[in-house]
Amino acid sequence: MWNSLVVSTLKISQKVPQIKVKPTQLQYWQLLRLLSAAMYTDFGKRYKFKRIIQQGIYHPERLFEQFASQVPIHTYETIHSEWWKRQQEGESSVTWPGKIFYYAMSSGTSDASSKYLPLSKSMLSSNKKAGVSVIKSLVHFPISKKCLGKDILILSGSTTLSEQSDYAAGDLSGIQSSMMPLWFQPWVKPGMDIRALNDWNDKMELIVQQAPSWDIGFIVGVPSWFQLLFQKIIERYNLTTIHDIWPNLEVFVHGGVSMDTYRNSFDKQFSKPVQYIETYLASEGFIALQRTPQDKGMRLLLNQGIYYEFVPFTSEYFNADGEIICTQGIKNITQVELGIEYALLLTTNSGAWRYIIGDTIEFINLRTNEIRITGRVKHFISLCGEHTGIDNFNQTIDFLYHNFGLSVQEFTVVGRVEGKRMWHHWYLGLDENSTARTTLQELASNMDTYMCSINDDYRTERSSNVLLPLDVTVLPKETFYQWMEQEGKLGGQHKFPRVLKGKSLQSWNTFLQSSK
Repeated sequence: MWNSLVVSTLKISQKVPQIKVKPTQLQYWQLLRLLSAAMYTDFGKRYKFKRIIQQGIYHPERLFEQFASQVPIHTYETIHSEWWKRQQEGESSVTWPGKIFYYAMSSGTSDASSKYLPLSKSMLSSNKKAGVSVIKSLVHFPISKKCLGKDILILSGSTTLSEQSDYAAGDLSGIQSSMMPLWFQPWVKPGMDIRALNDWNDKMELIVQQAPSWDIGFIVGVPSWFQLLFQKIIERYNLTTIHDIWPNLEVFVHGGVSMDTYRNSFDKQFSKPVQYIETYLASEGFIALQRTPQDKGMRLLLNQGIYYEFVPFTSEYFNADGEIICTQGIKNITQVELGIEYALLLTTNSGAWRYIIGDTIEFINLRTNEIRITGRVKHFISLCGEHTGIDNFNQTIDFLYHNFGLSVQEFTVVGRVEGKRMWHHWYLGLDENSTARTTLQELASNMDTYMCSINDDYRTERSSNVLLPLDVTVLPKETFYQWMEQEGKLGGQHKFPRVLKGKSLQSWNTFLQSSK
């Protein structure tokens, strides 16, 4: 049935004519629907959604302007303390019509305790539709027909939810995994009993044990955990590559972190071509996906329950701590430009209103609304104005592989300050068999030179000696996973933070000291 469903979906998607609608119109109708649906909620009454609609109806730009001028920007702290907390306590129609029963727990890669992000029925439905869009995109990728009926391995969070009196909370991937239709379950691996486990190590061990009995064609999840799983399977069964046990594996649907830092490792674990399909599924909604192999990034989903706004990620709009300080001149989909980094604001059919999710993106194709994720608003280092972020760090990791043959499995960067001395401290997590064609000192020097070549601000601060040369510490990659386990962030959608600050940095320093 799974095979016939996919084949049917692909045939239909090929035959149905694609009606091209301008991004402005798509986002106009999206915002109009969201405002209309929430007009009589407490939030809608407070911010006079009815008046916004009346003033902007039939005029997209006017609607966008009225919405931006009437509704304030929210962080998690501001919207949760005043609005979402009331929903969790059982109130109805606070920020979205009706009661919200499901909440996605997400601490992301910040210092904050777990966030509880509402998941309305409308949002869950939108996510399912976006999932169908991923299936439809397969028609553009060179995938064999025999692969279409094979099993799907999903590395998700636990499907076991924390149930309170008025709501249930858990990992987004776990919530959505638990809602798969019964007829679809036989093709999804691991089974419900394993997916329900909370202990990530137990889950991985059972997957490794059952791996020989499965015929996997598709894998779905965060790259870092699949990399670790493949290594365990290859070692357990004395394989050369993962294709020795799963010869029909052809598709990897991934997201959460940049694949660039992992692709070289996967190339060693695969013996056949695998199609990588990137998706952008956040706890706040399904934002974008890669439609074709030719896409250099992901195309924004403009009609799936989300209205987007874009805040230029510059010192004019954000302070050194990544907090927004200017709310004027924020862009909509008609005003964005290529080559500019933006922080995302989302308005969703789960009752998030002008909500800053913390990710930064860059448009790389305006015709197809194609974006790439560049980092996090709080995950950059600017000790003295060098303003370096995740995009710079990922490029440097790629530089290490192509110039020194160094395959970095995990990494993080810390800004160090001692008196007037300031520098960047890199921690590189390597496989035990990985060796560099240079000394550690030469490696650090070359990394420093490369950072100067890709970031003008970094080069300026280095040339003036305000910023000292970067430092490098090499660790076994297991060290990173052990710290995540200590922090309760092992597996599922959790990723190791590429920049450590605050309490997370304190915990990391203490952990490394105790590990010695």
